[in-house]
Amino acid sequence: MGALGSGMAQADGHDGSARTEHFDCDLVAHGFEGEQAPPNVYVEVSADYNDSLVAIIAAGSAGRYSIDFSVDSLGRIDVEKAYIEGMRSDVDELPDWIDAVVDKIERVLTGE
Repeated sequence: MGALGSGMAQADGHDGSARTEHFDCDLVAHGFEGEQAPPNVYVEVSADYNDSLVAIIAAGSAGRYSIDFSVDSLGRIDVEKAYIEGMRSDVDELPDWIDAVVDKIERVLTGE
C-alpha cells in the first residue's frame, strides 16, 4: 500500500488497515466549463487490506462515479474497472473530465 503514503488517514476497516484520502478537484482549472463537466468534484481514494485501490468521485448533478485502479512503479494510474451510479461500465464510457481527476489522484498519491 505504499502508493497511498504515510499521510493517509486511518479509516474504519475490519482490521484497521483501510486508509483513505479525501480531496476536491477543480475541473474549471483543468479547462472544463459549462455542460462539459461539473465545476468541482469531491474524491475519496481508499486502499483496503487487500491492496485494492478505489476512487469514489462525487460529481453533484453529474452523478457518482467510481474507479478501481492500480498504480505502477512510476506512480501512474491504470484504471481497471469503472462504475457509473453504481453500475459497472466500460472504462471507455467514462466522461473526458475523469482524466483530470485521475491526474489529480496521481499527484496526491505521489505527494506532488
